[in-house]
Amino acid sequence: MKRLVLALTLLLAGCDNSDGPRVRDVTIWLQDPLAHLQTPLGDDVDKDCFQGTCTLNFTQPSASGNVLRVQLGGAKPFRLNGVFSLTAVGYEEDRYRIAEITLMPASPPTNSLHSEARTAFYQLLAQLGAAGWQRFIMQDSARLPGAEFNHTARIEQALPQASLNLPFNDPAVLLNMAQWRSLPLISQWYFYRDDEYLSIIVQRENSDSAPNERGTYLFMLTFKTEAQQYQSYFAADDRPRWKSLLPALLKQMAQTRTENEARMRDIGVTIDEHYRDPTIGALDKPATQAE
Repeated sequence: MKRLVLALTLLLAGCDNSDGPRVRDVTIWLQDPLAHLQTPLGDDVDKDCFQGTCTLNFTQPSASGNVLRVQLGGAKPFRLNGVFSLTAVGYEEDRYRIAEITLMPASPPTNSLHSEARTAFYQLLAQLGAAGWQRFIMQDSARLPGAEFNHTARIEQALPQASLNLPFNDPAVLLNMAQWRSLPLISQWYFYRDDEYLSIIVQRENSDSAPNERGTYLFMLTFKTEAQQYQSYFAADDRPRWKSLLPALLKQMAQTRTENEARMRDIGVTIDEHYRDPTIGALDKPATQAE
């Protein structure tokens, strides 16, 4: 999968048939009508609808200059420049309002220094932090602070199964260059802001000639509504009932976290006692509204 995605990115960078660079401004956010994207993107947006799901996709060669300046909304609007790929998803039962947005902004050029990618990534995190995004830890994962990064191998050995949240997921701690280079080739960070959720994937392919110094990177951001986030906790057949099923699942996940954190304490790993799970708005509403 890693090589396929990066190969696609490289292919896009080299197959530009456009007449010249074009930068377009797009304003978009979760729960906007999906149709609002069609006007600013015109013929460059592809629409695909199947069984109550519609997807709009804009993808241009990453080095073509045909990119978007995307203004994203919410409590604190913010902007991403150089976006060469944008995908938005809406569902019939939600009147085709946007439930999920995936963006690929321009990352450092092919075969860049690892230090350049690291700088670009932390600039992105700073922008997100200023817009109110904060770390999200899955409810069944131990609350591991970034200060425990050097104990990652011991942590993974002590956990009964792979975890989506490890010390490197803590955006409050800046990894040094050695730590940055040691990250998995596909690394993921998780955030929330009120009832909105975000995952950032950083995908890396090291240079063949200078793997310790250079690599090719792909950044991908996926924003989700609360409903979209928590429906993903369930099998497809159960997703329509996610609001009624979620309380019991969260209770199970909390027990799993307690057990995992006990394992961490047993091996001398610190727990982030200050972290608190986000409030789930749909569960705070009266049952008649939550359904």
